[in-house]
Amino acid sequence: MKRNIKKIIYIANARIPIEKAYGIQIMKMCEAFANYGLPRIDSTDNHGSNNKNDNHGLDTTDNHGLLYENITYKIRRCVFNVYNELGFGHKESVYQKALEQEFQKEGLKFESQKRLAIHYNGKKVGDYVPDFLVENKVIIEIKSSKFLTKNDKRQTFYYLRGSDFKLALLINFGAPKLQIERLVWFSRQEYQKKQMTTDNNPRKSVVDSPRVSVELIVPWRFNWIKKDPFDYYGIKKNFKIKKLPCID
Repeated sequence: MKRNIKKIIYIANARIPIEKAYGIQIMKMCEAFANYGLPRIDSTDNHGSNNKNDNHGLDTTDNHGLLYENITYKIRRCVFNVYNELGFGHKESVYQKALEQEFQKEGLKFESQKRLAIHYNGKKVGDYVPDFLVENKVIIEIKSSKFLTKNDKRQTFYYLRGSDFKLALLINFGAPKLQIERLVWFSRQEYQKKQMTTDNNPRKSVVDSPRVSVELIVPWRFNWIKKDPFDYYGIKKNFKIKKLPCID
């Protein structure tokens, strides 16, 4: 299903122009909509085609744009099965052994405690041993603590960044509510390239989206700034501003 939006009406409860930061934010947003339109989003069936590409980088998103979505869906199902059966609070080794059984049932290829090289400036400087490497794509780290800390997430992210992989799942079985953190890493060059290769990326096609007319509606209030809003902010005059009477 493709959207056919011809006009955007942005209603803001703000005096325009105004010296506060949100004034320029509102104006810049309207200018961007008028310049580029809206991102093209084509909704597809939930059972979209599977991408079997084994590269760790850029051709591994499905129609919804999530990295290794089909693999992580199966992993999450295994995780929930274990959590629903065992509950929370056991040792990490207990959950690891239970997950091994679930991965086997699900038909997922996995390696437990595999040593992964950590690189710095293109050279190996050490090893990282995650709890699981699934389908040679997804790193899994298991915790059994009362809650995940920022350091837990940062540590896993830094491990991921130093390896040759792009996705890690940090799973905490120790809390009353199961926690699954999804961590993704792309280098700056890969991210920029990913933004440019966009047939299956819903954010990609801002540039080739159809143009829309934009109207900003603001309240008619006394304003000591008499300058034209477009001149005041240095904004391209490519949308309309309409002021309506209001009761404060």
